[in-house]
Amino acid sequence: MSKIIDLQTSRDKARHRRKEEKFKSLQGRFERALPIDKEDPKDKLLNIFKKKK
Repeated sequence: MSKIIDLQTSRDKARHRRKEEKFKSLQGRFERALPIDKEDPKDKLLNIFKKKK
């Protein structure tokens, strides 16, 4: 008997894995650019877009 291989599923998994890796790298770049001591991720993100005085 032969196995049935679902290529679409494996492509979707690979695509999802690449998206997660890209997200992790972007997240790391943002955190390195603005080191902030705040714990809340929303505050960190909002602080990126606030005007500097």
